Amino acid sequence: MELEKAPTSTDLGVIPPALFIEMATEEQYSPHFSVGIQNISKTQKEIPLIKTLNEISWEFKNSNIDSAFYYARKSLKVSKDLNDEQAIASSYNSLANCFDAMGILDSALTYHKKSLDIKIKIGQNIGVADSYNNIGIVYAGEKQHYTAIEYFESALNKKKNDIDSLCNLGNSLLEIEKFRLSYECFKQAVKHDPNDFDAIFRLGITCNNLKKPEEALMYFNKILRKEKDNTDAIINKGYSLHLMKKYKQAILCLTTSSQTKCFFTLDRDADFISFSSAEGSVMASIIAS
Repeated sequence: MELEKAPTSTDLGVIPPALFIEMATEEQYSPHFSVGIQNISKTQKEIPLIKTLNEISWEFKNSNIDSAFYYARKSLKVSKDLNDEQAIASSYNSLANCFDAMGILDSALTYHKKSLDIKIKIGQNIGVADSYNNIGIVYAGEKQHYTAIEYFESALNKKKNDIDSLCNLGNSLLEIEKFRLSYECFKQAVKHDPNDFDAIFRLGITCNNLKKPEEALMYFNKILRKEKDNTDAIINKGYSLHLMKKYKQAILCLTTSSQTKCFFTLDRDADFISFSSAEGSVMASIIAS
């Protein structure tokens, strides 16, 4: 992989327009991103340039990893030329995200921790919280949930009621079957953002695990009022109905929606908790009925 190679003009064509326009004034605009970079005034543009380079790296990380690395490393070079520690920390974070996207988690941790060290040094508390959260995400990806939990809790100590950290903490607690604690995290997240459907969905799953299907049903129905064909919500609603011993309703829920045909072909690794729960629901409901 040639990390220093600039992306082609074809790659550049898919940069989100809002990010591209931010890179240069109207008279500096060029169809070729590298030319746009060269024309930007060093004294006036480098800080917003660094921000935009990191944003573009983020956009590319799941579709073109070479381009993602290119822009992250470009950001780091500009940051070091400026000797701006906050910018350097942000650039390290971008590189960490690139390695994370590749599944090279040791390197992702290395760069997240470099970013964290700088943020601690310059007293950037919100940035410190974000780094703790990012490191926790990497450990959770390695299934090291107890270590991940420590970092998510550290993030929340710095940035109370942060929705991302609360949900990530809740997910790791759910994975190690600490359902009551997981419930409290998701409940708090939903309290602070009643429209966070991911938190609502996970809260519903946690309720099912706590054998509180009536409450779980309320959360899945809330999602389905907004997204009537949300397959995961349909599947877990069926499981809630099964737990409530409403077997015929469970079967009806899981077999009549236009989307539940996906249930039989879902990737088992995509959402193991909801898939395994739903599979048990269908089989048990048919037997019980």
